[in-house]
Amino acid sequence: MSDPREDCDFCQESQYVPQATGGGSRRVLYDLSGSRLIERNSVYEAIAGLGALTYGYVLIAPRRHVLSLGELAVADLSATFKAAWRLAAEIYTVYNLKTVIVEHGSSGLAETGSSACIVHGHIHLFPVPEHIDVTRFALLGGKEVSDLAELRSTAAERRNYYFAAGEPRRGYLHVNPHIRSQHARRIWAELVGLPEEWDWAMAPYLDRALATAETLRVGDATINKYVSDTPMAEALQETLATYDRSAEWYAARTHGFLESSRLKDEIDCLVKHSSGVILDAGCGTGRDSTYMAGPLKRRVIALDASGPMLAKVADAQRLERVLASVCDIPLSDESVGAVWCSAVLVHLDAVYARQALREFWRVLAPGGLARISVKEGRGHTREPIGDGLAPARHFYYYGEEQVCAMVRDAGFCLHSVDVDPEVNSVGRIQRWIKIVASKAA
Repeated sequence: MSDPREDCDFCQESQYVPQATGGGSRRVLYDLSGSRLIERNSVYEAIAGLGALTYGYVLIAPRRHVLSLGELAVADLSATFKAAWRLAAEIYTVYNLKTVIVEHGSSGLAETGSSACIVHGHIHLFPVPEHIDVTRFALLGGKEVSDLAELRSTAAERRNYYFAAGEPRRGYLHVNPHIRSQHARRIWAELVGLPEEWDWAMAPYLDRALATAETLRVGDATINKYVSDTPMAEALQETLATYDRSAEWYAARTHGFLESSRLKDEIDCLVKHSSGVILDAGCGTGRDSTYMAGPLKRRVIALDASGPMLAKVADAQRLERVLASVCDIPLSDESVGAVWCSAVLVHLDAVYARQALREFWRVLAPGGLARISVKEGRGHTREPIGDGLAPARHFYYYGEEQVCAMVRDAGFCLHSVDVDPEVNSVGRIQRWIKIVASKAA
């Protein structure tokens, strides 16, 4: 008899080893070395789901091959749903969307006429607006249940079930349902205003899935403890050492603008609506600075705290290099007409970021514009760069309301705020909070 795990995509992915270490997989729903994996332990794993009609769509699957979660031991079933509700709380905090949890259990596999999804027990976390009635996901003829015991008893009887819940101790269970393929996704699509895009294979929204994983991802516990205890000065020192060491690699990865990126358009807009010198605050290896000074013919001050990175900035007329921190800018008050700060404050905690924003306001002339971007999310991570060897970079994540308040507190007038996906230097799509602000005339 063949092993059912051989034909299960979830099981194949769970055992996947990146090619760099000599392993491989016949099918790859997500790459364990990056992309959609959010968290994993010995019981379950959570991934950002394809067909992400909204940000925050997550799937949770047991590591053990089961046809429904009701086949799990009591402790494992409890742990999996506990993780689901914890992630639901995170989704609400980050995206301001409540979550409906749905499982189509297939323990009575022979009886099901649905080819809705992979035959491995998993639950969907569907983000929906606050006003949505959870019973929209329930089936007619089902019953209200207050715990998970009936999932186990139904699975033990080798029967299929459909379970939907909007809170931990109140769900709706229907036994032996007769439903269409991707039934719950069809409902979700209607509720979020995309009724024709219910099929995840036809509308995968990969960029949203990758951004969701980046925002919700939980790293190794040891690393998380390390970064939470790392003083900002030490974290910044390690980040700068990483950039010093990796300047050539970074320059090669960021020498041009991706076709999918809006950065070039945003620079064009800043140049069009400002005058005078532009400060590229945290210029890296100079892609943005040389574009502004070259084709756009603006005088630019390319400022960065990494000497090796600054040395990679190409020579250009109208371009001046300055080796300094964005927290202590060696320029006179009101001496620049615009500030461009792209993906720099991500390396600073809130205290240091506030200091940098105050410096931007100080050197900006009255009426001048600033464009600033940070990563959306929560917490602090430490991630390798280039060849993956130490040292690494530290990243600090911000919420939209938080960063807007910081910009206003620094003295700026806030004009607009957008949240966009952009590909970072290591090829991952992340959500960026992009702000346009000005100094009052």
